[in-house]
Amino acid sequence: KWFLDGIYAKVSNSKEALQIDTSKGFAVLWTKQEFKGDLRIEYDFKCLDGDKRKGVNIIYIQARGDGQNGCVEDITQWSDKRKLAAMKNYYLNMHTYHLSYASGNLGGKNNDYVRARRYMPLENKGLKKTELKGDYNQVDLFGDKRWLRIAIIKQNKKIWMEVKHPNKTALFEFKNANKPGIDAGRIGLR
Repeated sequence: KWFLDGIYAKVSNSKEALQIDTSKGFAVLWTKQEFKGDLRIEYDFKCLDGDKRKGVNIIYIQARGDGQNGCVEDITQWSDKRKLAAMKNYYLNMHTYHLSYASGNLGGKNNDYVRARRYMPLENKGLKKTELKGDYNQVDLFGDKRWLRIAIIKQNKKIWMEVKHPNKTALFEFKNANKPGIDAGRIGLR
């Protein structure tokens, strides 16, 4: 039910979990199925990164190609352009929502965050002006290697993310106030 971008990444299954190892390169694990309209994404997550490493996780919501330079709407048709899973291959070539959360401590400081973007490849040549309203810093949720329950709801031009940590629950809200909406595409885990 999935396909992988990133020739150096490894994906393994166990009774406990699906594990994505990106120690030698980047990865995006995509659903083969496309999803339309409003949706809810729900999963359990545990950070396995080393204590001195800051990891950033991204959920791509309803991704499709922008139609330029062979990057047609169906992203399976140009997987060869994403062999290394470099960030620029996504924000320069896809229409998608990007919901990111940092999962670690850097220099012993709590600097984890949750933020969202709407990639605009036809208008922007980078990540400038892709931010969605709402930005959360020092959320203190992702760095202690405990299982979390994550639920994401995308409804029209709003996104909510609820994170249930064993010690607390946090809710994050993002609004797409001035960019075109997105209503169909694949889900990707980076």
